Amino acid sequence: VERQPGFHPDSRYGGSMLSALSAFEEAFEIKGEVGRLIDVATQATLLAPDLQVNMKICDTINGNPKEGSKDAARCLRRKLKHKSGRVVQLAVTVLEAVMQNCGPDLHAAIATKEFMGDVSALVLNVNMDMAVHRKVVTLVQNWGEGFRHMQDKVPLFFETYANLRAQGVRFPEYDAGSAPMYSLRQQPRPQVRAERTPAYNQQRNDGPRAVSQQQQQAPASVPTAATRRPERAAEAPIFDTARLLEDLEHVTVEATLLCDILDAATQSGGGGGAPPPQGGPGGP
Repeated sequence: VERQPGFHPDSRYGGSMLSALSAFEEAFEIKGEVGRLIDVATQATLLAPDLQVNMKICDTINGNPKEGSKDAARCLRRKLKHKSGRVVQLAVTVLEAVMQNCGPDLHAAIATKEFMGDVSALVLNVNMDMAVHRKVVTLVQNWGEGFRHMQDKVPLFFETYANLRAQGVRFPEYDAGSAPMYSLRQQPRPQVRAERTPAYNQQRNDGPRAVSQQQQQAPASVPTAATRRPERAAEAPIFDTARLLEDLEHVTVEATLLCDILDAATQSGGGGGAPPPQGGPGGP
């Protein structure tokens, strides 16, 4: 059978077809709830990660674990390869949040040859921002150690960790006590009742938004170890211990100064003076 020239990948028609398919795939991804939220959470104009949107991403994935996990992995792969370093940094933050707050379906979607290959490329990129590089290296180490006992289900976490170490990548000393724990079962996390950010509201008004009935009726569950830290960051204030100690030191200095002033006033007696002890040099 003679090959039609119009379908040759090097021809103009074939190139246009591939471009159209790529654009369609990207547009379809943005229409999904997970893709929409990830776009909001990784805007280059954000000065800091939006924890509310990040938790909303976790809730949406847990509302539909199989499809939500696939959408999240596909969208995050695109963000991790973005030309903007700021977008990559925010995408790494989202990746860390979903890995800690979602279950086995999300872990399986991340533990693929393609996704972990992109993560390895970030670790080996010598031009990567130092802060982002340290974060990615830490994530790879946490995943490798955290899923070490589950290599029969998600082997690529530990394999990627071991391969990078074999290539000479230096990892920090692993502290199992402070390392995150990953959920071994699919369990929706409690809903975070928080006011939507302006960026989220603007993105939400750009098009129709479908909310799954399963997500709306999902009962609140007891926070697990995997969700403890992100919930604390989103729902409870974070105390700055160094600032509290500094304020306490100022209060102590002021209290000491006040005591010295009171002692001086007592000794002077305000003009009248206190009677000297009997038998002393100031006696009658």
